[in-house]
Amino acid sequence: MRRVLVMLALGLCATTLLAETWANRHDTLARNGRWISGKVGLARGVMGAVAFMTTRRPLSRNRLDLGSYFGFQEVLYSEPLDLAEIAFDFELIHGAALTFLYGGDDGAFDAIRLSDASVAGLRITPEGGFAAREPIVAAALGPGRHRLRVVFERDRVAVALDDVPLPARPPVRASPQRFGFRSGAAHAFVDDIAIVTRDGRRVFESFHDWRDFALAWLAIGGLLTMAATAALLFARRRAHAPVLVTGVALLGAALVLYLVDYYRLSARYPPPEHIDYQGYATNIETEEEVVAGVQTRYGTAPRADVARLLFLGTSQTWGAGAARLEDVFSARIAAQLGTSYQVINVGISGSDSTRLLALYRERWLALAPRAVVVDLGNNDPSPSVLTANLRALVALDRAHDIRTLLVVEPNAPEAHVDHDASWNAMRAVARELGVPLVDLHAELARRADSGFLFWDLVHLTSYGQRLAAEILYPAIAELLRRQ
Repeated sequence: MRRVLVMLALGLCATTLLAETWANRHDTLARNGRWISGKVGLARGVMGAVAFMTTRRPLSRNRLDLGSYFGFQEVLYSEPLDLAEIAFDFELIHGAALTFLYGGDDGAFDAIRLSDASVAGLRITPEGGFAAREPIVAAALGPGRHRLRVVFERDRVAVALDDVPLPARPPVRASPQRFGFRSGAAHAFVDDIAIVTRDGRRVFESFHDWRDFALAWLAIGGLLTMAATAALLFARRRAHAPVLVTGVALLGAALVLYLVDYYRLSARYPPPEHIDYQGYATNIETEEEVVAGVQTRYGTAPRADVARLLFLGTSQTWGAGAARLEDVFSARIAAQLGTSYQVINVGISGSDSTRLLALYRERWLALAPRAVVVDLGNNDPSPSVLTANLRALVALDRAHDIRTLLVVEPNAPEAHVDHDASWNAMRAVARELGVPLVDLHAELARRADSGFLFWDLVHLTSYGQRLAAEILYPAIAELLRRQ
């Protein structure tokens, strides 16, 4: 009897480990169903948005990693709730920031921003700008896990960090309210979210797939039970040692598989060709689609009193990250210029100056623009090639009496990729050839704390697009005024 109990215990442990491994391998935000990504559904999609929802990497080790898939993730609860309180664990890797969004109403939020330097209160506009900002705590957060508890009272919002009360926040303006989390480039982890609504409903989110775990446990447990029963019956008149050894070996193998999967495999990014998009649209146009769209809309010459302005660049120029088509910075500038100008955006995602120069010669010169805005710097690894291509483009423009404006393509301040050589090449070409230049990277860096500017290290939010349009418009207006 003792041996049977030992076998049963070994089988239960192995079953639990194998079921846990199975559940972890299938644990995604899409299967979870409670949370939605702010990047999915953008009119101009960004890289990694769908993979963040449909792969296991963002829930590695059963916690939400907002720094995965290029970071700057925004995750909102799928339905508005009349919150009484919410508490959650979080951990910030060095340099990370986590923003808890609450009080969501028509896209605007109140927020508490947590970083390793301070805690601040925010009021965020629907586009992502900070309408108000005030410090809550100036002390730095130490390493490791912390817990934030937020209680929504009628006349205030009570906040406690690691059970230490913080200054209260103003009452929320919306109820039921949208709520969720947003990060920057570095890894910010969220786990063990406890939600209580005013009507007593309780929700606990551990980012663990308990449904798949239960099904796998029953299936694996049934198979192992049948196998163990057969082995014990076969060994009734023989020594039980081989059966017990088999049980111990199975448990050891299950433990090794679980540990390797939990700590190693779950943190890996799957190859792009292995990602199942599960019906989600990326909303990213290919070069062929951009070319076809431009030819369809602008294939015929405009009226004699209408001049054309061309925007040439890569995915940032195309408008990746804009929530609506009218948010793209070229579209905003078009609205400001009015009906006397036809603004044509020929940004190509993933392209570089060599390919864009070829397209310019082959297709875009035929559109007869009066001026061209060239936004480059991120996708060109060779400054010398970029320099040669910019010189050739400016020469083409001058031969066709087309005015040129160069724009230094911005990166998020958190970017650790060194584009200085490419940016300096653009500045040098502008000085050498007497071409006007707008250093959009430097201009946006000065406004980095005014709101959420980026969806990743390169692509602008709708708020970032607004700032880009405001910065570029005066230079473009001046360019178009020149005789």
